[in-house]
Amino acid sequence: MVLLDCFIQVRPDLDLTLAVAHVNHGLRGASADEDERFVRSMAESWGIPFFREKADVSGFSASTGKSAEESARILRYRILGEMAGRMNFERIAVGHHADDQAETILLNLLRGTGIRGARGMRPLNGAVIRPLLFAGRQDIEKQASERNLAFREDATNLDTRFRRNRVRRKIMPGLKRQFGRGAVSTLCRFGESAGEAWDFIEQESARAFSQAVRPGPWGEIRLDILPFLHYFIVIRKGVISRIVRELTDGAAEPDAAAYERVLSLSERSRSGRKALLRGGIGVHRCGNQLIFLRTAAPAVRSVELRTGEWASLDGGTRIRVSVHEASVSPGMLKQENPLVEYFDAERVRHPLRLRYYRTGDRFSPLGMPASKKVKRFFIDEKIPNCLRGRIPILTDADGPIWIVGFRMDDRVRITPDTRHFLKAEADRGPAPPNQNS
Repeated sequence: MVLLDCFIQVRPDLDLTLAVAHVNHGLRGASADEDERFVRSMAESWGIPFFREKADVSGFSASTGKSAEESARILRYRILGEMAGRMNFERIAVGHHADDQAETILLNLLRGTGIRGARGMRPLNGAVIRPLLFAGRQDIEKQASERNLAFREDATNLDTRFRRNRVRRKIMPGLKRQFGRGAVSTLCRFGESAGEAWDFIEQESARAFSQAVRPGPWGEIRLDILPFLHYFIVIRKGVISRIVRELTDGAAEPDAAAYERVLSLSERSRSGRKALLRGGIGVHRCGNQLIFLRTAAPAVRSVELRTGEWASLDGGTRIRVSVHEASVSPGMLKQENPLVEYFDAERVRHPLRLRYYRTGDRFSPLGMPASKKVKRFFIDEKIPNCLRGRIPILTDADGPIWIVGFRMDDRVRITPDTRHFLKAEADRGPAPPNQNS
């Protein structure tokens, strides 16, 4: 309410267009509904448009395994972002203040955060702004009193089952008694210093990332260990953080234990060792590389192909096949792109399917009439074990005809007698509108 009042006061000078957005988390029954009605009535009394949405925090928490507190935060910002996008608002202003910032920094430190988490909340984070981070709760309460502003207290702020409330109700009062109000400002200044250090680490980590990290063809991220080890440990941690954030779309951040596991794999482990990080990230040591990948099993493990249409396995590798008359010699079809292959259309037995490796799969690699286990082929090609289940295989009615990106089956090769050829092209780009899955 204080934040909104401040914006109303400066609106004429800054030519602002304001709206009030309210997210009902659905966790407090009638009390939450009363909060919503109160916010709506205040917005209407000031002549400001009011928008609301309800979040299914309980359902999201049950499906993701995240706490209700974390689920509410994720859904709240997601919904606010969607609201702002639909209505073309440039900024989302939230009312966090200095006491909130001190609590956040303390919470992150107790969780085992690194420098990134020690920064606390940012005054500007994408579209989200926090104009009141400079002010303490006492200052805001004083402003509300002087401006005669009505407000409601969230009943869950008293519930110490939530971690933040335990810090707010049990730890922060003790710190203030022992060290005075300066405890809050000291923690906030620490967060500012951590932010300054993190800005430098981010810059140097980005440079190291570009030198030591590259995306893999099957959704993995590969880290070259030798250049990685030349950087200071704090920069290495910054690289690890960037990798995890990239794999999880920013939803996960390594904790102290995760950093230690990855650093240990890079410094002391032998090939074949692995570690599991929070957020469903697996890290595998493969020679002089670390391979990072999501550990969740693919939702779609097999899909039938229709000529001329793209098909995809769980939104990753997609493939399309097309039939052409063999008006050119077989030699002219050769090209360097490992994601394009050609087959004798008359030798292929439909239906065609795209799937992942299955135990017992066999094929005859091009130029080798003898049959070979696909597993043996993977070993000979030095394909890391952690990636073998992620490489798509194109099959016909008789089994694999193409280990996508590697080798086709000799039995469907193009010959001088080929009348029609089948062209298969694959990539990992976004699936087009006519995708089958």
